[in-house]
Order: sequence, then C-alpha cells, then structure tokens
Amino acid sequence: MRTKLITAVIMLGMIATTQAEDLKVVIKNINGKGNVKASLFDSEENFLRKGKRISKAVNEEGDMTIIFKDVTPGTYAVSILHDQNANGKMDKTNYGKPTEPYGFSNNAKGFFGPPSFEDSAFELNTNKTIEITLK
Repeated sequence: MRTKLITAVIMLGMIATTQAEDLKVVIKNINGKGNVKASLFDSEENFLRKGKRISKAVNEEGDMTIIFKDVTPGTYAVSILHDQNANGKMDKTNYGKPTEPYGFSNNAKGFFGPPSFEDSAFELNTNKTIEITLK
C-alpha cells in the first residue's frame, strides 16, 4: 500500500512539472492599421504551415502584446505578419518581396525567403516573454 502511495505522489509530481506555460510576444514597430497575425510553430515540418494562430486588430502605432496561453514546454518558433490592408494574406511585389511588415522569433532573418525554424527556434520551459521587431 505504501509503495502505491509513493508511486502516486511521484506521478503527480511528474505531471506538475510538465504543466502548460504562457508565451508573451511583444511586437515592436507596429505602423498603421489592419490586423496583426501571430503564429506559433512546434517543429520544422510545421513551420510556416501549421501552427497555433492569434489575430488581433491594430488601432494604434507602437508596440502590441499577444499571449499564447497554456503552451506545452518544448521548442517553438513564432512568425508575425502585420496585414495592413486586412486582406488575410501577405502582400508581395511581382518578385515575391513582402510589402507588409513581418518578423520572426529571435528577430531571425532569411536570405531570399523566410528564416529557418532552427534560426527562429527557442525553448519554452517556463512562462516567457520574447520581443519581435517588425521589418
């Protein structure tokens, strides 16, 4: 009986250490109206394809904070798009260069395209705040 009780206490402790965390994303350099779309990705395979998304209307210039709640600890990357004309997509030139502000975690930069998941990735083990400056 005592062994079962000790095992139960250990299991509860293990569950408590894998609790979900909050990720606060401070977005710098908001300029204009529209929507800000933040996406949270958990792997290279899902990067820029399938992630947890939050969209928030922009009414003023400056900084904005978006919070991803109850995120399982792990490795993640974030992308931000300021959809200034609120058409639901990133507008680009004929050559594919973005015409609307965007950014990535670690303020990672790509070369002729977006940065890699690896360059944008960070560890989330406790509640965390990151800053992304839009380009």
